[in-house]
Amino acid sequence: MCLFYFFNFSVIAHEEGAPHPHADQCRADKEKYCKESPKGDILSCLRKNEENLSEDCKELLQEVREKAKQRMEACKEDKEKYCSNRGTAVIRCLQENKNLLGEKCKSALFSTSM
Repeated sequence: MCLFYFFNFSVIAHEEGAPHPHADQCRADKEKYCKESPKGDILSCLRKNEENLSEDCKELLQEVREKAKQRMEACKEDKEKYCSNRGTAVIRCLQENKNLLGEKCKSALFSTSM
């Protein structure tokens, strides 16, 4: 359940933000396995097909998971304080409460370096 939560957090952050700089790593896999998936479900679709993906795409998915874990750790207190009742819509809740978040969480969510 935690991995699902972390992954969804990252999916939303990546799909709502700027395109991931290594998105081409999964382009062929996306076309092959997820052509019919709506934009918001692409990474979820890739995850479901992970065992069949190219090594480059698998590496990208692992990077996305790691960044999501880092973001969730940085925002743990703010998530509990402002968004504990939001289920899987936590990232949206944190964005809606951007002005209330601590610097650590803001930096993790809104900087492009993470």
